[in-house]
Amino acid sequence: MSLKDMVKKEDAGQLVETRYQMNKRRILEQRKRDEERRQTYLTMSISGDPKIGKSGIAMDCRTDKEIKEGWKVYCLDFDNGAKSTWQSQWDNDENIWIFNPWILTEDGHRNYEATADNAHDFVRFVRERIESGEKVKAFILDGVDKWLECCSQMLRLSITKSGKIRDADLQKVPTLAWGRRKREYYRLLEDNILDSGLNCHKFFITHMKPKYAEGNIHEPIIVDLIEDWEKSTEALFIQTLRIRKAKNADGDIVSRATLTSSKTNTELVGTTWDILTIRNGKDDNGNPLNNIWAGIPELKEGKL
Repeated sequence: MSLKDMVKKEDAGQLVETRYQMNKRRILEQRKRDEERRQTYLTMSISGDPKIGKSGIAMDCRTDKEIKEGWKVYCLDFDNGAKSTWQSQWDNDENIWIFNPWILTEDGHRNYEATADNAHDFVRFVRERIESGEKVKAFILDGVDKWLECCSQMLRLSITKSGKIRDADLQKVPTLAWGRRKREYYRLLEDNILDSGLNCHKFFITHMKPKYAEGNIHEPIIVDLIEDWEKSTEALFIQTLRIRKAKNADGDIVSRATLTSSKTNTELVGTTWDILTIRNGKDDNGNPLNNIWAGIPELKEGKL
């Protein structure tokens, strides 16, 4: 082997070693982020029908001590329903911030691109508050399904010749173009919320949608209810909670939450809590009985 060839071989070996050391750091950094996310903070999905306590259970994540100490909860409210829960259940608690990102055009239509920018900027705002030392217990994205709809409309508008919102709903989207919606969808959920150092509990709330039996095009048959989000979304979460309505022996309407998965506490998987009881009947004075909010103690303590 000539001296020139030996030098080339040595240079190639150095390049391989340099590349390995760089990738080794990336591997360790990613592992560190994953461990911090898994061991320190909840990363939980909460799903269920409307008006069942989804927003309420996410807001009810602080212990009594943390409430007294002024720990904050921030909510990015795509669903436009969290504020009523905040007002009725939390008496406008100043340490719960509800932010509606929707921006309208001059003619009253939703401006999807501006709304997306608004959402990203709110996450950045919360991250800056955390980095400044503010005590933040949780960040809530309320309305994952509405965010997916926003991404869908942005895609349709981008390929609509007129650029008008009224034409976007009729726009057929080429199969290969849906990847752009997916990238925008995960840019908020994964890049901006999960992987950007947002050091607090993170809750992602969505509604349910019907799952239809295959092969019945003309007469769709509903066989189940599934979470309304992009199909790969559930892989992001460390814990998943599903809430459904039931009736107890007294005829009360009960919101029943079940921990359907947890990578941090498998012993609690399958556990069910009656988080809200809407009581049936009246008291001795003829007034409706007060509803009962129980919440989930283990959630407040971060033990799920």
